[in-house]
Amino acid sequence: KKNTLLLRDIIRREGEMMVSVFAILYQAVVLQEKCKTDGQALRAPLQDVYPYAVYFLSTLGGFSYLIRRDSRVRMLTQYYCILLLDQANQHKLNRLGFDIRPALESMVGDLKVTANLTRKEEYLKTLGEIRSKYLVFSS
Repeated sequence: KKNTLLLRDIIRREGEMMVSVFAILYQAVVLQEKCKTDGQALRAPLQDVYPYAVYFLSTLGGFSYLIRRDSRVRMLTQYYCILLLDQANQHKLNRLGFDIRPALESMVGDLKVTANLTRKEEYLKTLGEIRSKYLVFSS
């Protein structure tokens, strides 16, 4: 019983770390143009990251990779892929023409029923804002 409780505690703590790591990596991609530096820094231009977001959200390979992961990792990956695709659309970098709306609707539905993400309400709010932009364009 002690080992099981210890394992549960470790997973919970790592889960919180995953939430922060995903957020930091997303900010690094989005802000790198504004925060140019001559020193060492993460270099992941949006146009290079964009195809990976499309891969995870639209291919059988991407889906099967994510389905084998912890549900938090899967949901966080999908969430940030949607944010990256929204950024790609805003910067007119969606060269593959990926329609974000189905993935967005699916993610909103998944988030509403999950209980293992601490920032769930924040994610839903952000997705709601993104959703409203695409509903206007689809009319």
